[in-house]
Amino acid sequence: MNNSDTTCKRRIKPFYEELDLLYLKILKRNIDHSGYFTYATVLERGQKSLKDVEAILKASPEHINRTRSGSGN
Repeated sequence: MNNSDTTCKRRIKPFYEELDLLYLKILKRNIDHSGYFTYATVLERGQKSLKDVEAILKASPEHINRTRSGSGN
């Protein structure tokens, strides 16, 4: 993927790559449509930062249950 492809994708789906990486890192899965819509909206509006979203994901029941069951970190 060249820079123009990346730039085009970012204009179409701002924050997609960053959010998908957070989901992979914390929840061990790709971001879904609902999660993308929720977090991209608050990021675009300046209501949350990527660090805020990271903290929210780490505090989510999905992450906590995964950590407790020993199937993730």
